[in-house]
This record gives sequence, structure tokens and C-alpha cells, in this order.
Amino acid sequence: MDPVFALIASSALLAAGLALAVTRRPQPLPLATIVARRRPGPRSLEDTGILAEMADAVGRCRACPRTDACHRWLAAGSDEACPGFCPNRSVVERIE
Repeated sequence: MDPVFALIASSALLAAGLALAVTRRPQPLPLATIVARRRPGPRSLEDTGILAEMADAVGRCRACPRTDACHRWLAAGSDEACPGFCPNRSVVERIE
């Protein structure tokens, strides 16, 4: 590949990425809001596996295709611990 073309192409990709980063408003992961609503206490941390499970849950939340639906669910103010479609529901329900 021509080095000049490679430089131009990589510069264009970098510029596009920066433009997206600047114009996109960061939103917290829905999982963070869901867990905060549960108001977890120190007992939640007694379960040694919960921290590893929460790390996995963050990855699932980031990859979830239904974040828009989750944000709508949160805005509606449901009393449920977690929406039924959430892949992290079982983990969230264990947090006390």
C-alpha cells in the first residue's frame, strides 16, 4: 500500500473518530443507574463473586442492542429491579 495513501486514510479515520467523540453526548450505562436504584449496601460486597459478575455485567451492558429500550424503561420509573429483557437481570436481583 502506498504510504501516502495509508497516512491520509488513517488521518481521516482518526478525524472521524474524534468528531464522533466530541459530538456524542456520553450517557452512563443503564446498568449503573439500575444498580444505583437498588442502593447496594456493604453486604453486597460480602459475596466474593459479585464483583467479577458485575465486571461481566458491564461488558454485557455495553454490548447490549437494547440500551435505548433500557433508557426508556428507566425514564418510566418502574418499580421492578430490572427490565425483563436485561441480560443482567439475575445479577442485579442478587444485589442488596
